[in-house]
Amino acid sequence: MKSSSKIISSALSCSLMFGSAALVLPAVAYAENVDTVVAQQQAAETPAAPSATPEQPSDQTAPVSPESSGNATIQENQAQAQADDDQQTVTPTTEDPDTTTPDTQPGDGDTQTVRNGWQTDYLNGIPVRHWYDNGVMARNKEVWDSTTNQWLWFDADGMQARDKDVYMPKAKKWVRYDLNGYMIKGREDYRNGKWYYFDAVTGAMAKGMTYLRKGKKWVYYDYVTGQMQYGAHIVNGRHLYFDPYTGRQ
Repeated sequence: MKSSSKIISSALSCSLMFGSAALVLPAVAYAENVDTVVAQQQAAETPAAPSATPEQPSDQTAPVSPESSGNATIQENQAQAQADDDQQTVTPTTEDPDTTTPDTQPGDGDTQTVRNGWQTDYLNGIPVRHWYDNGVMARNKEVWDSTTNQWLWFDADGMQARDKDVYMPKAKKWVRYDLNGYMIKGREDYRNGKWYYFDAVTGAMAKGMTYLRKGKKWVYYDYVTGQMQYGAHIVNGRHLYFDPYTGRQ
């Protein structure tokens, strides 16, 4: 402001010296312009005071150049991919020991049910019943059926033995199964014109001298065939005789 006052004084002096009012106006205008320039410089040099009211965000989004927009899109895609990877979880699969058996039947979805007990299979479209233990078909095997409280036998083809004699190598015995496939125990059985007897506990075919509690008699069964014998026989070096009708000694 001091410099502008000096300029005005100089202008007035000039007007007095020359005695012309026409020179005063240009001098005053010049002084105002100089004053404005000085004020602008001071304003630029003086730091602006912080605003008490925080700047409100604009609702309008500033335009983005194509290059910066492409980079932003790539970064967003990378961030989204990373987020997806972080959210992915691996569900551990637990293996049920029963499901590791070779023979299973389909269940709901991906689950499989282990086959146990009686199961129906289809051979050339014909339903056939087999027995399974923990998913394995019973073959050349004796099994206990808890539903009927009976011993059963299954041949090498998986078919149940019915109305037939079976030799068990491990037990070294002959046993017999009736028409239902149940092991015969503790009674006589008539087959092909011959009488046989099967032990009440093991089901083994009786051979040699045997006491029949029901008939209260001693009888003799052949050591090879297991058939009841009649008439005269030498047993353990002894000459014995058995009734020709009842087999009683």
